[in-house]
Amino acid sequence: MKYLLSFFATILLSSQMLFAQPPTKEPVKKALVIGIDTYSPPIGSKQAKSTTRPPEAWNDLSGCKNDAEAMKEILVSKFGFATTDVKELYNTKATRAAILSSLNDLLKSTPENGIAVVYYAGHGSQIRNSMAQNDDDGYNETIVPADVWRKDTVDITDKQVSAIFGEFVKKKIKLTAIFDCCQSGSMARGLFEGKSRYINRNEYDLKDASNPTPPEEMTNSGYLRISASQADEVAKEHMDDNPNVPIEKRTHGAFTLALMKVLDQQSAKASAQNIFTAVRAIIKSFSKPQEPVMAGDPTRYNETLFGIDKALLSDNVSFPIMSLLNKKIILQAGYASGVNPDNELTAVNDSTLKIKIVNIMSLNQSEVTVIAGSAAAIKAGMKFTVTNWVSSKAPLLKIYIPKSSYTYDEITKQASVNMQLKQSPNVKWSSKIETAEPDVTINIQDRKITARDFTTNTNNIILKDFSVAETEKLAKGKSLFVNMAPPKKLQDMMVTKFSEYKTIQLVEKPEDANYVLYGTLDVNNNVAYGLVKTDFSLRDSLGSMPVDAGCYTLADNSEKSYQDVVESVFETCVKLSKIRGWLTLAPPKEQDFFPYRIVLRDNATQQIIESDGLKIGQRFDINLEADEETYLQQDIFPKYIYLFTIDKNGTMTPVYPSRSGQSEGKFPRRNNNGNPVEKFIIFKNAKASEPSGTDNYFLIASETPIPDAYSLFKQEGVRGTPRSASGPLAELLKMGNISGARGINPNTPANWNLYRLSVKVTY
Repeated sequence: MKYLLSFFATILLSSQMLFAQPPTKEPVKKALVIGIDTYSPPIGSKQAKSTTRPPEAWNDLSGCKNDAEAMKEILVSKFGFATTDVKELYNTKATRAAILSSLNDLLKSTPENGIAVVYYAGHGSQIRNSMAQNDDDGYNETIVPADVWRKDTVDITDKQVSAIFGEFVKKKIKLTAIFDCCQSGSMARGLFEGKSRYINRNEYDLKDASNPTPPEEMTNSGYLRISASQADEVAKEHMDDNPNVPIEKRTHGAFTLALMKVLDQQSAKASAQNIFTAVRAIIKSFSKPQEPVMAGDPTRYNETLFGIDKALLSDNVSFPIMSLLNKKIILQAGYASGVNPDNELTAVNDSTLKIKIVNIMSLNQSEVTVIAGSAAAIKAGMKFTVTNWVSSKAPLLKIYIPKSSYTYDEITKQASVNMQLKQSPNVKWSSKIETAEPDVTINIQDRKITARDFTTNTNNIILKDFSVAETEKLAKGKSLFVNMAPPKKLQDMMVTKFSEYKTIQLVEKPEDANYVLYGTLDVNNNVAYGLVKTDFSLRDSLGSMPVDAGCYTLADNSEKSYQDVVESVFETCVKLSKIRGWLTLAPPKEQDFFPYRIVLRDNATQQIIESDGLKIGQRFDINLEADEETYLQQDIFPKYIYLFTIDKNGTMTPVYPSRSGQSEGKFPRRNNNGNPVEKFIIFKNAKASEPSGTDNYFLIASETPIPDAYSLFKQEGVRGTPRSASGPLAELLKMGNISGARGINPNTPANWNLYRLSVKVTY
């Protein structure tokens, strides 16, 4: 019998070896990153006058090179690309010839079954093509090279790019293309103009009848394309909040900045779909109305962002020592890697050797100091991993308050003109910009009156005075929104109030703000002030944050009236900052394994509800479900879980645990065999309710219970009633914002996980 058992054991072992899956082979990974800020023709250039664009078209950008550099660093540090395999084209070097040549070089150098990435940040535009077959308007979409100001240089069209990308597909290369540029010249309907990545149309007629098949339409293409905006939208630039980042490196495309933050929040193994959904939510937290687009082979949606096998990626990212110069130790990790001052790191092969980041120098460099072990043991190339979580201490919300020198009496005169315009048959008065986009906006601030006409795409129209006659002439037959200036006293009081707080920051330029203060008439024709997104669009009604956060009446010129408006606006800011805080919060770099995610399923069919799938009135279940591929591969560290939602109006609703706030034990639950369950129903037969918009679900898994969790994760919407007496909720909402108050310890242990799910709710 012993020999028989030995025989069967040998057969079993042999069969396991025969049918075992071979280890995943590391594919060749290549990338091309392009970032163009410089578009202006050289000084004295004569050729610029011969182009088919107007001279004012050549507006330079600020964040494209930053974007491309950051993307390279992410490819190297998080996804394992070799530095030498990422080609860079920046500014004047990114000519038409260089871009096309580099694309073809990427195609040639990437072998079959390899991984290729193309990233472009710069202007997008359109070019006339009278022979276009699939463009109803007679224009092709384009990317704009740095030398397109020359009379003999034209844009690179989407058809040209499609033809090249199609060759990648034919060669069986897994290609990911990311574009942070505009697709058209439509204007975002904000009160203030921000910098966008669109350049005027090129009226040169290509007369190109070619019609290549777009790679996203090819079967089993392995291709994935992500664009910063829809085909008829602008892509905006945005200033990073992180104070650790050098000021010249803070400007990015809103889309790329959101992608950077999501890749800091999520695992490298996260699916492209999960990353895309989170990017969209963070763009909305920036108050940008653009809608990113993902297209391509559907199988790529559930793969990692660049199609790299999960087995080849690690969340335990390590960073090498770059150099030891002048007694300074430089680590190859910067703001693009998501590190911050006070982060502690431990040597990969020596747990007794620890360093701490003392200064972020650039996107991929930090100065460190030794805090444990011998400095003499540190050598160039030695790798370290992050072992503690540290917040960036960035402001959660940025507010713009228009400068003003107006008295209260002058403001009431502006209100009088508005009341007449409201009753005028010659204009269509707009008071609720989140339900009706205005055709014309007028801004009154700092003794200047300017207008924007969205029907003609005209900015910075100067008005001599704010009168009924001049306004009717400008906006005859059009919908009109007027933004009144605040009285100087109100401006001064707000500046004083907000200067006391850490996480709400006043900014000098409206385009750097998440929300701006605006003045209007309330339903009783009284002067009122509130907050509105910097940019807005009705199509953005599915955003994650409110367009109009409500306004509060300045009843009279008394001290109490001013104080009520200031406190009401401030409390609204605290609520908004809390929403942004959850949307942008990065969890610890080192997390204990916890494979459960939030999954919504239709109550009747049990089909998974995708990110754009809920209808108001639909019944659904909220589940915790484990990743089938990984949840049994290692021990799961037991944790307390907390689930809450935030809707478009900023209402926070606790879902789990129950109202009592008491924990119901640690997860995971275990079945009769002692194994962790794969699925657990958190809430059965929930009903999708108003408002329409995006509901964000948050799951926290914590090693220790969170006291009074029900109160912590509950908040009324931002469009509430004017300020009332303070109470427990008001104190809770302050969230440690008061200057000098005790906040989160920067050395918080890495003992919690955070997962998000964004779901559109529509009628």
